[in-house]
Amino acid sequence: MAAPCFAIDTSISESEIAFSNTNSDSISISISGPDGYNASHAFEGDSARLNVSQINQGTDGVYNFDVVAVTEVGVEYTEAQNGRDGGVKSAVQSDSATGHFRLEGGSFVLTTEEDN
Repeated sequence: MAAPCFAIDTSISESEIAFSNTNSDSISISISGPDGYNASHAFEGDSARLNVSQINQGTDGVYNFDVVAVTEVGVEYTEAQNGRDGGVKSAVQSDSATGHFRLEGGSFVLTTEEDN
């Protein structure tokens, strides 16, 4: 059995935003922002990084993100029923996080907790 998911760690520098989740198999990120911007990014493994230029071409504004990390913990065997085929499917655990950030002048704006 794989190790359980842990909290998703988020870090931001002036040039990138990064997410990590120990032992996860994949990380998916959804971002929404100014002028109807919406994008999704999928990464294999336990870490994901996005450069500022990958987010709405670095357009200034406030952005929201949703991150989901998935860890396969085993398999489940299902019986055929209700017209559905039986078979094997992955059993997974997931962890999620949400947050926001601001881009200004082609960089992530770094704030402290006191600024919020």
